[in-house]
Amino acid sequence: MIHVAARDNVAGLCHFLYPFTLFTMTQPIPNTLRLVRKQAKMTQLEVARKLGFGSTDRICRWEKGRTFPHIVNLFKLCALYQVLPHQLYGDLLLIIERDVRHPSSLYSSLPVQPAASLPESGGF
Repeated sequence: MIHVAARDNVAGLCHFLYPFTLFTMTQPIPNTLRLVRKQAKMTQLEVARKLGFGSTDRICRWEKGRTFPHIVNLFKLCALYQVLPHQLYGDLLLIIERDVRHPSSLYSSLPVQPAASLPESGGF
């Protein structure tokens, strides 16, 4: 079974796996998507069309930090904007790196709250 790192859902909440715990977003996900898109002189509609979407809904949610793009869409954005993933989600990467290096503060600074623990066996 493959677990997707992040995906949009109907309620507009983002769920993702971080050290085997399921989280829901309580604060916006820090990113530079809007800034990088504007530097590329593109509209949300142009980006949506390049990614094969019929509307700008997903692009808007990603830029506002409400949800993460699927990993494939993240790489498509990187190719489109000619940047690396950490240039789009650098602040989040720094938070995660700090928390991994200092396990006692794990989860303390992430913009998330534990929702439910996953079973220790199976699926991974």
